[in-house]
Amino acid sequence: MGMVETIVSVNLGLRIRVNSGYMMGAVKITNEFSQMSPSYTTLEQNFPSQAEKDQWLDRLYDVTSLFDTEAKINDAAIWLYHDVSGGTGIYIDHAFLSVQTNLRTYTLNVAVEESRENWVATGTSPYLDAQDYPTNYISNHPNYLTSDAYYSFQKWT
Repeated sequence: MGMVETIVSVNLGLRIRVNSGYMMGAVKITNEFSQMSPSYTTLEQNFPSQAEKDQWLDRLYDVTSLFDTEAKINDAAIWLYHDVSGGTGIYIDHAFLSVQTNLRTYTLNVAVEESRENWVATGTSPYLDAQDYPTNYISNHPNYLTSDAYYSFQKWT
């Protein structure tokens, strides 16, 4: 009989760039994206600092307490909320869940096409699976000033 696979930790990784003069409203996450009105947990808001603007930032958030089952991981989504008064200038080229189990580590990337209120996607990759700007990324284009972005992840199967 084989070992039972159990979740040890789950982290959200995000590579983001915010141009000078703009502000990211918040990064939020949910484990109930398929529901009509999912609740979200705020991981960070009102960032980056002035010193962090105009450069790529790597963020890693421990979200283990939200994702203790495979079902919750498979219903995960990130909400990229931006301050409307901050305008455009937000770029993301890599976003993923890293799931560590007692047997191995899985990387589940954001699925660009599985979104609500889509930001502008550039490139041909269906996932934000690498630090590869300007080849593949999402951004809040001027036509989407009032739109937040909601993206789900690859499924853990």
